[in-house]
Amino acid sequence: MNSATFCSKSIQTAISKGKNGRLIFFIFVETLLGSLLRLIVRIISAIIYFSASVTGHHSVLAYVTIYNVSYMVPSFIPATLIIMAMFSTFKRLLVTN
Repeated sequence: MNSATFCSKSIQTAISKGKNGRLIFFIFVETLLGSLLRLIVRIISAIIYFSASVTGHHSVLAYVTIYNVSYMVPSFIPATLIIMAMFSTFKRLLVTN
């Protein structure tokens, strides 16, 4: 069982039992997980791309991490709020029969 299946079943259970707090928690966890995985992949790809052109003792890891975190974290906050508002309002989008 992967994490998407676990959270999907947990979200389905939270909706059927009317637990909005749990629904919001699982939506937050899934959005955080997706953003972290996106950040990791972007950092790895940037290290591979930029390490070929770096000369001297500049730290590619520090540069790409600071650059990616500087826009990924601020984009995570509104994305999470929008997703929470959308799925809290339109719960039927999450229900499968």
